[in-house]
Amino acid sequence: MIGDLLLTTQSPERTESIVKAVINQAIALGKSSHWVEQELKFEGMLDGADRADFLRLELEQADVVDDTLLDIYNERINRLTEYGY
Repeated sequence: MIGDLLLTTQSPERTESIVKAVINQAIALGKSSHWVEQELKFEGMLDGADRADFLRLELEQADVVDDTLLDIYNERINRLTEYGY
C-alpha cells in the first residue's frame, strides 16, 4: 500500500508526509487500521488532483448525502490543514 502510494507520488518525502498525516488523523479521531488503509488508497488516487473539486464531485454524485458521507468529506478536506502535509 505504501509502495503504491510512492509510485503515485514519485516522492519519498511527499509519501512520508501523506502517511504521517493519515496516521496522525487516525489517532486523533480514533480510527482503525482498516480506515488508515482506505485513506492511504484514497490519497494515492487523489494525488495530483484538486482535492476540493474531487470531494465536491463525490458529494454531488452520491445517491444520498447523509451524516456519514459528510463526516468522510470533512475528514478528507481537513486532513491537509489539521494533520500537516
